[in-house]
Amino acid sequence: MLITYFQQLVMRGWSRPWQGGMLILIFALTFPAVTFCAENEAYPDPGVIYPVDESALHSDFSGFKSRLGKAVLARDSDYLRSVLTPNVTVSFGGGEGGIKEFFEYWQLPGAASSLWRELERILSLGGRFNGKGRDLEFTAPYVFTHWPKEVGPDWVEAVIGAGVRVRSAPRLDAPVLTLLSYNIVRESWEQDDIPPWRAVQLPDGREGYIHGDYLRSPMDYRIRFVRMDDGRWMISILVGGG
Repeated sequence: MLITYFQQLVMRGWSRPWQGGMLILIFALTFPAVTFCAENEAYPDPGVIYPVDESALHSDFSGFKSRLGKAVLARDSDYLRSVLTPNVTVSFGGGEGGIKEFFEYWQLPGAASSLWRELERILSLGGRFNGKGRDLEFTAPYVFTHWPKEVGPDWVEAVIGAGVRVRSAPRLDAPVLTLLSYNIVRESWEQDDIPPWRAVQLPDGREGYIHGDYLRSPMDYRIRFVRMDDGRWMISILVGGG
């Protein structure tokens, strides 16, 4: 049995704040006949995506990353402001970008901003360099930079740990269905997420739950650092979605 993509949208709903009407319009115009397998059916195993972190390849960047990490832990908005490019990209929306828009988007300054937790997570998940010399850039996390081209990025998640438990119900005392290590899994269409637990479907068709701390989508927030002409590293992009 096959069900249409948009039937699944109605059943599952949007799982992230940046998934909304614009994407519906894009898919309606571009992929009118997209279909997926019905719930609880087995699907081809999408494989694994192992962590990659090239940040140590350039000592100036690794030093900058360490300093930024300390600023994030200290919730230091002033330091963060100093490492944003003047036209930093905040979203794919209609905004012009820039430092002012960045601070408004993330409700800065303030220790309660969700940005700090997001940056902690991104900085812990590696990434890769691109370019050379003055054009050198570093993009993170690895889940975005190394996502396999043969696996579509929608409605799938990467397990970002080894020996991660998949439980039969969203609680710590629920039976363990299996252990996963850096596997790619499909988001469940049949079960709802119950924060902090995420509902997933295994390749053999079974449904289970993984704690949200151990899952990451390639469409989640990612960051790009650029080396300026004076050698300083700065943040040029921090966006989520597609």
